[in-house]
Amino acid sequence: MTNEQSFKSRFEVALGNRSIGMAKLSELSGVSERYLEALRGGNFDHLPSAPYVRGYIQKIAGVLGADAEELWTAYRLENQIKTSGAEDRLPENRFLLKKIAKGQVAAAAAVILVGAYAFLHFNRIIGNPELTILNPQVATVVVNTDKISVRGEITPGDKLFINGAAAAAGADGHFERELPLSPGINNLEIKSKRFLGREVSEIRRVIYQPAEDASATTSPSVVGQ
Repeated sequence: MTNEQSFKSRFEVALGNRSIGMAKLSELSGVSERYLEALRGGNFDHLPSAPYVRGYIQKIAGVLGADAEELWTAYRLENQIKTSGAEDRLPENRFLLKKIAKGQVAAAAAVILVGAYAFLHFNRIIGNPELTILNPQVATVVVNTDKISVRGEITPGDKLFINGAAAAAGADGHFERELPLSPGINNLEIKSKRFLGREVSEIRRVIYQPAEDASATTSPSVVGQ
């Protein structure tokens, strides 16, 4: 092949016809200036594999208004590339595909696990809590002691509040708390709340009547609703 037929010569002619610099050509074609300089200088060992170079040449030819096939043929002959055709494809990035596949599998597995957990624990997460008051059992109770033991049960894992303050319940959901009483009417609010769910509450009215003010009996008396 004579110098006039070389890729380098054809490339220089195309550049001269377009009167364009390498930086501008890189901007318009999307091919890095480093590869453009390698093509222009005939430093083909600084370029990637042939399928990539063919794609670069097509982009360059489009910008310069040159014949892409003529440029590619010159490049192919100089580099003794045996096969070339429309069916040539760029090498697949197998590592990228594996990475994407693994990421998709992990994401799908996470979605499935979250969905399964939400399905199995739907009621525990956003359902209605349960609350049972064992003492005092009725709405209004009269006592002659200055303390009362509030006892009851909630569903394990639910939150418990007594008169607005957080209270602890056992692993089985049972709770017991002794509260001081003031003479007269003492209002108690016992509340159970579920995570992301609703809450239920019970109101009890405890009337503390000191012994000296109590009527005939000294034992606690109960008044129903």
